[in-house]
Amino acid sequence: MYGKGAEKLNLARLEGTIKNRKHFMRLGVEDNSLLKVLRALTPEKIVSILGGFLNKHLNLKRYDFGKDILKGVKPMSNKPSDVDLFLLVKAFIKLGYTLEMVLGTIKYSYLSWNVSKTTIWRKLGKVREIYTYLLENDKDLKVEGKFIELLKLLNL
Repeated sequence: MYGKGAEKLNLARLEGTIKNRKHFMRLGVEDNSLLKVLRALTPEKIVSILGGFLNKHLNLKRYDFGKDILKGVKPMSNKPSDVDLFLLVKAFIKLGYTLEMVLGTIKYSYLSWNVSKTTIWRKLGKVREIYTYLLENDKDLKVEGKFIELLKLLNL
């Protein structure tokens, strides 16, 4: 959906094509006449069919995404919180944050939520590993890393 305010509606459009009668039958619809199809395809059934299409053709699995994205970062697991931390640090680097700025921001956030000092210390260790890993290995961030080094030299 396009136009003003469309993003506020939280709507998306997804289309799939059912090739022929045989394909209908594999999806659990016995007759491909319009009336029978409209009766057979409940909203739940449509969501199930489209979800199957997405899973098959796009292979959307958060676990696989997390496994690939965190490959090579030692203290990281495949937990969603670690994937989120990884993406957050990457976003901070893209914004030009130095390691000290990232650590300070995350530490302040955890302190404001009364997280234990041990947990904060552990998370900040992960942030250091992620930050170093990204600057050394992520092709997109190598330029940002050089820019950050220049800022450090200029004491900015």
